[in-house]
Amino acid sequence: MNKKIMETPKRGKSIFVASVVAVVIFVAAVLFIIPTVYENCCKTRVYSDLEEKLDDTVLSANVTIMLYEETVEENITSVDLFYTATGVIFDFDEQYYYVLTAAHVVDSDDTSDTLSEGTEAAETIHSYYYILNSDAPSLSEAREASESFLSLEEYCTWFPVAEIEYISENSDIAILKFHSDEEFMSLDLSSIDPGYGDRIIAIGENQSVLEYHYGKITSKNLKMFETDDGRKDQVLYTNAYVIPGFSGGAVLNENMEIAGITVGGGADFRGRFRYGALIPVSTITEEIESWKAQ
Repeated sequence: MNKKIMETPKRGKSIFVASVVAVVIFVAAVLFIIPTVYENCCKTRVYSDLEEKLDDTVLSANVTIMLYEETVEENITSVDLFYTATGVIFDFDEQYYYVLTAAHVVDSDDTSDTLSEGTEAAETIHSYYYILNSDAPSLSEAREASESFLSLEEYCTWFPVAEIEYISENSDIAILKFHSDEEFMSLDLSSIDPGYGDRIIAIGENQSVLEYHYGKITSKNLKMFETDDGRKDQVLYTNAYVIPGFSGGAVLNENMEIAGITVGGGADFRGRFRYGALIPVSTITEEIESWKAQ
């Protein structure tokens, strides 16, 4: 009898320790393991039948938007290149190709740095947007191929200059236009919005290289989404992996039609991917009609 009484506290302590360990493992899995596995799945997912449709013709309609900027600060002129976003060609005429993208990447009033007291702000004296096709060489690749040193200005002459044609007042949508003697392809707009569970492909820029990731629409209803500069849109969430350079990039349906454009996404406290956000094609169509009406 005494022996049993002595063993009971030990058994209770063991159960308590086991419970604590189980809770720690569960919390670690929720906070660290599961999000990492989820992000990796979203990043590496492939739909082989859609991959066969995503040929060079489709990819050639998707472009990188590069910003060339000259600034002056304390009488010193600086020149920089930024791979700012992605776009997709949706129309063309005898003079121009027309590119859909996100308004927040070509119409931002943001200053690049927080200035200390008494410091002059850098003044932008020249800025231009350039259109890079899907197989355009990066600056480093172009310099390796060049027989002499290639300046930023010379590199930019390889590509057509884009003009801002339209900025929506109601949505995070912009239209650029550019002229080029080189032939570019364009993609059709879908006639319907993607629905819950529909398979899609998100296309976007990552360090001047176009990437594409596969996924599905994960929201059953439209959700309000706000970009960093305050633009608000009704969007659909997806589990196709996206990063900041994907803003303005096409989201294609199974017919390789434009089903929407990426305007952002969500990440967890460690910066791991949670969801992508797209403006559906019905909103894009309305904005295109407004543009044409002007």
